[in-house]
Amino acid sequence: SIILLTDCVNNQSSVSFRDVSLAIVQSQASLYVVSKTAIVKEQAKRERRVIMISDILKKLFGDDEDYIDEFFRKREGEMSDLSEKTGGRCFFLTDYRYLKDIYTEVARELKSKHYMTYVSNQMLLPDSYHGISIEYLEPATKVVYRKGYYHQPQPVQRFR
Repeated sequence: SIILLTDCVNNQSSVSFRDVSLAIVQSQASLYVVSKTAIVKEQAKRERRVIMISDILKKLFGDDEDYIDEFFRKREGEMSDLSEKTGGRCFFLTDYRYLKDIYTEVARELKSKHYMTYVSNQMLLPDSYHGISIEYLEPATKVVYRKGYYHQPQPVQRFR
């Protein structure tokens, strides 16, 4: 499992989000994201350069959309999708006082995980993705699971 504390902002990384996402999915690790975007977003809204860029976008496109909120909403969506795809979860931190509670929840989930395995009877090609679907009867609690896996994945180019 990977537990990631992040602001969901790419700060001049040499590796793209797409490449990192692929590497995480191929690793078969569950990703738990602790997102501090709510905290960072409020700080960003006060930064001069962010205000200038937002004003330019509003003038260019002539609408009242809050581009800062939209930017962070997209980043949160990407991280939520990735964590869900890997069988993990995304937590949204609104105050650093709750950080311990979130890590306690992650630890509780990791302790209560159950593993199912199966062996496919199909001919699988190397580096091929195979979706997984699990059905369960109500009123079960929410089932969190990996949505698929790569058979004999090829390493992402940048990580070789």
